[in-house]
Amino acid sequence: MTSELTSQELLLRVAQGDRAAFDEVHDRFRGMVRAAATRILGRSQDVDDVCQDVFFSLWCQAGRYDPERGSPSTWIGLLARRRAVDCLRSKLHREVKTAHIGEVFAAGQKTADVTAICQESESAGRVKDVIARLPEDQRTAVSLSLLGGFKGRHIAAIQRVPHATIKTRIRRGLERMRVLMAQDAA
Repeated sequence: MTSELTSQELLLRVAQGDRAAFDEVHDRFRGMVRAAATRILGRSQDVDDVCQDVFFSLWCQAGRYDPERGSPSTWIGLLARRRAVDCLRSKLHREVKTAHIGEVFAAGQKTADVTAICQESESAGRVKDVIARLPEDQRTAVSLSLLGGFKGRHIAAIQRVPHATIKTRIRRGLERMRVLMAQDAA
């Protein structure tokens, strides 16, 4: 019934609550949404969750689509990429927190050593100061890696650049940081 309608017309109908139009949009774009999520998340169970979330958002927010800003496929693809990146960030943040908590318990630490915390805080402040002096591209890559706990491939996905580029930025940034810290110590 709706297969002869354009994607723009279908989105207009979805915004009006047309379930058949939504089913058609889902059929047309589910492969693209899954591919976008898989590119960012890899083959994980999170891909299904992201796909479901994208289509739920599309059902609720189809009225927000603006044909002046791009095609339906561009808009839906952007929804998919945003949801996948959000999912990746959330997952990585949980992994980093869990790993840190696991390290604390594995070391048998029950109470914090105030002196160690102060020294760690001071060192972290120096590192952040040095990172702030790096060129923008290196600063972003190094910050996401060191401070955010992201792996190179995840940073590449977030920034939409090749993985090798991120590895180079991190390597050069760390080399520059070493030089800057040596200069500061002298």
